[in-house]
Amino acid sequence: MRGLKTGLLLAGGTLAFGVALAAQQNPQGAGGVYTAEQATIGATAYGTACAGCHRADLSGQFEAPPLAGSNFMKVWRGRSTNDLYTKIATSMPPAAPGSLSEQAVTSLVAFILRSNGAPAGNQAFAANTAIPIGQVATGAAPPPQVAQQAAPA
Repeated sequence: MRGLKTGLLLAGGTLAFGVALAAQQNPQGAGGVYTAEQATIGATAYGTACAGCHRADLSGQFEAPPLAGSNFMKVWRGRSTNDLYTKIATSMPPAAPGSLSEQAVTSLVAFILRSNGAPAGNQAFAANTAIPIGQVATGAAPPPQVAQQAAPA
């Protein structure tokens, strides 16, 4: 009887750990890791702070790498959303690294994710969200109605 109780406790502990780990890896659930509103704000911030180097269509040019499509996914698929956040927060824009607000950076990450086919959800992207980009984004452009919402006014 004692062995059965120990086994049940171990199994229960393992299950609880697995559930906690899954929640930590994707706290927003399957619906997406950013909100549509964040991505729309990010589109405006992108037009102001990023499009000059990375181009309006996120295709990149010269030293500015692409931020959408297959070449972006080749580099970022295995890296996390937190890695992308940190890269932008600490090194962008090149003329004034680290000058963007936390809200601007989280919105930019949301816009980049949307531009790579990641769906929006109900919970806002946060600086500490760490989901593999390849788990939420495909590298494919969003449907036309979403892309039109992305265009800055």
